[in-house]
Amino acid sequence: MERYHVGLDVSKEKTAICVRASDGTLKMACETRTDPDAIFATLAPFQDGWNASSLRQAEWRTGFTMN
Repeated sequence: MERYHVGLDVSKEKTAICVRASDGTLKMACETRTDPDAIFATLAPFQDGWNASSLRQAEWRTGFTMN
């Protein structure tokens, strides 16, 4: 089974979602409304393989580390 890392950047109205495979391949980058059902529906194709979540999405998209 392929493993995925899921990054979420949550604001009041929208949530940005980034999904990367364990090898770093970008699988999805999108926005959805900030609603649990909408977020889980967006992530449904990856639900059996996700293993992490993060609120620091900028790192996932750009490689920039905020230390």
